[in-house]
Amino acid sequence: MRQALTNPLGGYYMQQQVFGARGDFVTSPEISQMFGELVGVWFMTNWMKLGMPSTVQLVELGPGRGTLMADMLRALRSFSAFQGVKYRVVFVEASPRLRNEQMATIVRDTGRTVAKEHHNQFDSLEHVTFTDGFEVHWKENIVDIEHDDHTMLVAHEFFDALPVYKFKHVDGEWREIMVDVDESTETPHHFRYVLAPQKTNAVGTLIDATDRYNDLPDGATVEVSPESTGYMQRIGDLLTKTGGTALVVDYGSDHPAAASLRAIRDHQFTDLFSTPGQADLSVDVDFSLLKWALEKHDGVRAFGSTTQRHFLASLGIYDRMQALVQAAGADPAAQRVVKSAFNRLISAKEMGTVYKCLAVTDAQYDGVPVGFERADFPPAPSSATMHRQ
Repeated sequence: MRQALTNPLGGYYMQQQVFGARGDFVTSPEISQMFGELVGVWFMTNWMKLGMPSTVQLVELGPGRGTLMADMLRALRSFSAFQGVKYRVVFVEASPRLRNEQMATIVRDTGRTVAKEHHNQFDSLEHVTFTDGFEVHWKENIVDIEHDDHTMLVAHEFFDALPVYKFKHVDGEWREIMVDVDESTETPHHFRYVLAPQKTNAVGTLIDATDRYNDLPDGATVEVSPESTGYMQRIGDLLTKTGGTALVVDYGSDHPAAASLRAIRDHQFTDLFSTPGQADLSVDVDFSLLKWALEKHDGVRAFGSTTQRHFLASLGIYDRMQALVQAAGADPAAQRVVKSAFNRLISAKEMGTVYKCLAVTDAQYDGVPVGFERADFPPAPSSATMHRQ
């Protein structure tokens, strides 16, 4: 997965337009400004609860085109309490092409003027300073973040792209499912899944070293992402060091996935091995694993998961939708666009329940963050009621 997605010479994210109508998939921030604005409101409520620190770093893991961050910034700047705050943006992004897109989005959506750009030896953006002193930094990894400012960290559809190991329980023991060269003429592809003939090191370190998978029956398969646990532990380390909150939004469940690894190209599922480097690869996120990674971390607390539907409803997406419909005036087409986006974000038939949210706070956080008070979704207007407005 890592080579197919981020190899500098042929990785999927390194070479082509992957987001939006011209890409292979559409994310929540690309659907409507409502998503990013409400995420910004969520961080604002937590910032106020933690004493309104005067310096803030907004960190995003895997920021895509930068749309989510731009919408968050617009929401944060709309609060008078945030006006005097000194803040910077830190994008954790490997792709030089996406770094350029992210800068262009921030410039366009904030109206700021670039004063100075700094590139590394590979001509990839490292940081940009604007004429008003605002800064945007790019890092290869979360461990490279050196600032101690209060942190607002968001990871939207980030963990689904991290590599997984696959295992199968056979005759009372676990075996790793591996990828091998396919030299047969039965398929048009060059790779295939094979079962390791004996126990591999990955079985010992990822399966046998924990009791998480003890109850799975013979014949069961499971996907495990050690990079996901590593990133969660680093998020915990960062929040312990700086204070603040983090929000993870992704599609998945509160249990391990059996066989979710898939490839998407041109908005359609395709064979996993047909065009490596030319299709997006993703997996269902195991939110129970993300929380488990923080169980022994004394510096943070984790909440959730809850559905995207519940999270956005708790933050007032219905009221925000109505305001945008009113702002559209007498333009029925513009009104339909707003309502359609609203429905796509919260409908159980669209993104509303398949996408989950997980919150992480520093240990000093008192209470429960907005949207995580309970797991079930509060009553909200139906789609039919919405369209009668």
